[in-house]
Amino acid sequence: MAKFDLPIQEFLLTKLRENFPTFDLREGTAFRDMLIKPMNILFQPLRDQTNIIKRNLTLENFALMLDDEFDLLVSNIFVTRRSGDQAVGSVRVLFDAPRDTVISTNVKFLTQDGLTFVPQETIVVTAEQMRLNVQGLFFFVDVPVIAESSGSIGSADAGTIIFAEGAPEGIVQVDNPNALTGGIDTETNTQLFGRAETSITVRDLVVSRSILAVILEEFTSIREALVQGFGDPEMERDLISILVSLSEVIGTQSTGATAVSTTFTDVTEDFVSALVAPGHELIIETGADAGTHIITGVTATTLAVSVAFTAAASGLTYRIRGFAVKEDLHIGGKVDVYADTTTLVQKDIVIDPVELVGPDGVVKVNRAVKDGAIIEGDDTLTVTDFDFLDDLVVDTDRIEILEGPNIGIYDIQTGTVTRKTVDLEQDAVASVLSEDDVVTWRILRHYYEVFEPFELPAVKPTRVVRLDPITREEVGIELIEGADFFIRVNNSDLRFSSVEDIEFVFDSTFVGTVMKIEYQTDTTVPALQSFLDDSTNRVVTADLLSRRALPAFVDMTISYTGDPEPADLEPIVRDFIDTVAFNEPLQQSDIIALIYSFSVNFVATGFTMTVRVSGVDGVITEETNDSQLTIPANAHFIADNVVLNKTGA
Repeated sequence: MAKFDLPIQEFLLTKLRENFPTFDLREGTAFRDMLIKPMNILFQPLRDQTNIIKRNLTLENFALMLDDEFDLLVSNIFVTRRSGDQAVGSVRVLFDAPRDTVISTNVKFLTQDGLTFVPQETIVVTAEQMRLNVQGLFFFVDVPVIAESSGSIGSADAGTIIFAEGAPEGIVQVDNPNALTGGIDTETNTQLFGRAETSITVRDLVVSRSILAVILEEFTSIREALVQGFGDPEMERDLISILVSLSEVIGTQSTGATAVSTTFTDVTEDFVSALVAPGHELIIETGADAGTHIITGVTATTLAVSVAFTAAASGLTYRIRGFAVKEDLHIGGKVDVYADTTTLVQKDIVIDPVELVGPDGVVKVNRAVKDGAIIEGDDTLTVTDFDFLDDLVVDTDRIEILEGPNIGIYDIQTGTVTRKTVDLEQDAVASVLSEDDVVTWRILRHYYEVFEPFELPAVKPTRVVRLDPITREEVGIELIEGADFFIRVNNSDLRFSSVEDIEFVFDSTFVGTVMKIEYQTDTTVPALQSFLDDSTNRVVTADLLSRRALPAFVDMTISYTGDPEPADLEPIVRDFIDTVAFNEPLQQSDIIALIYSFSVNFVATGFTMTVRVSGVDGVITEETNDSQLTIPANAHFIADNVVLNKTGA
């Protein structure tokens, strides 16, 4: 039997010969000219339509389909194409004098390349309000804008807005201090096919696969996401610490010594120094010095416990009590959704003025014991409460002894929190504290100001600078993180979320000044959290937290020769870095191959790549390599100082 995949005319001739063998179907006959040829023309569109329907029955033919055709096919599994988004940002409009003004949505702001941005809403400003916004000799209004064109083509670099069309009177200049970003291209068939492959028909926020399917469908600004839950190494929110008390250790000592040795059968040797500590009790049941003794030292390597005996003891039967260890347990019920987005934007906030927090700054009250013998001019206080480790202690803090011998305030020479010790001022003689003294103390900080400005996750402080209190102009040089200020993370479990608990801490030299903080933030994170918390979406058996992927800022300088200009290549390289997937390294060879694909003549290899990863604890770790960069699973690369140098044609 003839197949329908034959040409139409051949199909008709074959069927007629099979059923009417006496017909004369030669070229030029009446049957050929009056029947076969007209039917060939009439049936061809039907055959084409049938082939299209056949082709469009499978997702595998996505590359051959029109967008509308593929949209209809994937709609059967409740997947829709992610439409492009417009770039957004802020345009600064400068006036020659304060005035009442209205900037309507009919105003157009244009770049030198012809890109057009319009206000997101009508802005009404009074002269009194404008008087507070000063830049040099001018007064300004910041206008939220959106691109007229959808997609990445609508994004604009900082400083490219040069003209305002239909603007009110008094405008002397327009500018965009920060880039206008967030423009996203409409999803291609290839990208849509990739999502359809992992999509499901049951949509909920329970398992990793369904969470990804739902949020990538709902939020076009999320390029990629990572779900971390019970059993994942990056999941720490479900971690609880419990005290595990171990049985008392019983042993004997046959030879005279001021130390006893024992075998810890319940724990490994590595835990001995944590389980038995100075201050715990050694109880001698029989033998010399029977009774309770305070342990003064522990040697983990020899499993020896030192005790201050009145004389060398022997023939002891003893037991040790009072030791326990904290054991960390994962209880589940927590899910972190780390998102890599296109909505990393600049924000700023003004502190007017920097003030002290409380009369004595941050106060920590606790009890401590004196460690060991007094060393002339260097009194050491050993802190026995582990909560003290959470506090930052620096040399310029002071310590106040509230109860115990020698009540008073002393300078701190060194704050060594890793050793849980605080060294008092060097001129504090031996009479300040004696061995085994127990005191109640607090740390005094008279010079820090703590400020919590962030309603959005603070991804990176970009500039911190002082302002003139009257003109609000920038004065002096930019503050240096780590020297003039630092970010303190109070709860690492919430870092880079919309409810993160962080503090900006300034040095005392800036008390009374006006300070401006410019920082990068992510506007998608709080929107995603609202979606996860919505009554129709939320999971009743788990706590879902939206978090920005840990930012991993990448720096590199690449030299090349060829026709393309750096201004054309840099955005391409930056976009490549920004879109490296979770759990994938950044390979130098891939970047070089990318640049060569744009017809350059030569790319210098072995250039240095540096990545700075901001951890959830506030610590920034740095790695430098000339081959590849690797980062934690919940981090994502962000192109920062990426420079291309053209050294020749």
